Amino acid sequence: MQDNEKSTEMLLEELNELRLEVAKLQESEARLKQIEKELRENKDKFRTIAQTAVDAIILGDVHGNIIFWNESAQRIFGYTEDEISGESLTILMPEQYRDAHRKGLELIKSTGESKHIGKTMEMHALRKNGDVFPIELSVSMWKAGEEYYYSGILRDITKRKNLESELKTLAVTDTLTQVFNRIKYYEIMQREIERTKRYNHPLSIIMFDIDHFKKVNDIYGHTVGDYVLRTLTQIS
Repeated sequence: MQDNEKSTEMLLEELNELRLEVAKLQESEARLKQIEKELRENKDKFRTIAQTAVDAIILGDVHGNIIFWNESAQRIFGYTEDEISGESLTILMPEQYRDAHRKGLELIKSTGESKHIGKTMEMHALRKNGDVFPIELSVSMWKAGEEYYYSGILRDITKRKNLESELKTLAVTDTLTQVFNRIKYYEIMQREIERTKRYNHPLSIIMFDIDHFKKVNDIYGHTVGDYVLRTLTQIS
């Protein structure tokens, strides 16, 4: 009888242990389902946010292939997400950047490091129609399991670059005649004088006045005077 009682107690103990294991498994399964649900929700949130972003958002895998592409990227580059998905990131780069990009991927695979991660860079990109244009690019990297993934946030800065160019031109150009203004003239003169001193070469300067220009303004008006000034700078 005692042996039977011990066996019963042992069986009950094992049963209780099994119940605890089952409870733990059920808890783990419930937690796993919750995590999967949160991941799906987060993925949906990310896609919603990304698709409404003004900047292009592009995700790439360890091989440098595109795995996500938002609507702004489509607008900027001209490719739909179906067209670009699975393509190499090099399809978006002018030829001069492609070798450096491939070497960078190999470096990340071997060391997990990159000098471009976390920095904002200005470079050029390539549209579907073949146009090359300036961009501002920020790159991030993360590791999931044993694989690296990349995200790039970029914006087309063509308008900004054009404006910067126009401002630089305005800073050194006379608005009426479109020739260098006095500030640029002094800059060039200083550079040429220094060059003359350095190489011990002669330097000649020719200056001329427009005879009786005041009479042109007085008799024909400033509009004609402006025309005369523009014409003289074009033929001189």
